[in-house]
Amino acid sequence: MHRCSGCGSGLNGVEVRWSIAVLLKNKTTDSLVEINDIAQLVNPVAERVKAQNQAGEEEQNPEMFAKADLVFPSGEALPRCWIDADYRLSVG
Repeated sequence: MHRCSGCGSGLNGVEVRWSIAVLLKNKTTDSLVEINDIAQLVNPVAERVKAQNQAGEEEQNPEMFAKADLVFPSGEALPRCWIDADYRLSVG
């Protein structure tokens, strides 16, 4: 039986860890990057985010990418609240 109380306990008392991979597309290279710091991605004050290129068979070293160069793989722009700290002031 699964029990969830927000403490990480899960199936039969075994600790459950969730891992989420966020892949975005670099507009300048058209390659996918895996975001290493989701908190940094959604922080509207951070202009850059740590990620790893997903090109080739070898795992790439993390590097910093400008959020302005990243889009969703579909080509859709990142949400404005992730890139503009003052987005609430200009909505209306």
